[in-house]
Amino acid sequence: MIHFGQLALDGSPRIAVPFRDGNDPASIARALELGMDIAELRIDQFANRNTAHVLRKIEKFQGVPILATVRSATEGGAWPDSDTARLELYRAILPQVDAVDVEWSSSSIATHVVSAARALAKPVVLSFHDFTSTPGLKTLNLMAPLAREAGADIVKIAAMCNSQDDVRTLTHFTLDH
Repeated sequence: MIHFGQLALDGSPRIAVPFRDGNDPASIARALELGMDIAELRIDQFANRNTAHVLRKIEKFQGVPILATVRSATEGGAWPDSDTARLELYRAILPQVDAVDVEWSSSSIATHVVSAARALAKPVVLSFHDFTSTPGLKTLNLMAPLAREAGADIVKIAAMCNSQDDVRTLTHFTLDH
């Protein structure tokens, strides 16, 4: 079973809420009151991405399972710097978070993020994003085992649904995997 900190991902639905660095303690407390299970820190969207600043912001979420995401601009994120700098930030924050999300397409750093997470026994979400369409079920079914071979504990598919059939495809894929 996969754990994000003390939270067991046991098949029950879980609510992850994204946060940037401008959120105050009251907004975190309110999200917890409303049922948040996981705080997803969208570090790529922080106004200040300096490592010391990021680590200070992580401290505000103590006791809450933290998923850290530093999404590349090519996958819909806001990371403006090099992949080398992004990898350095992932390595710096990994000891302080419960899991990381990195896009599978970032092959130049994904394997390094997976290795660093494994060394600290932290789960890895490998993400795939398609902002225009939903891949077919056959394609998705081929992707899942490849992502797991690449080190994914969780395979995340984010796709644009243009029809009810697309929703059915993603639902079928989710139920199968």
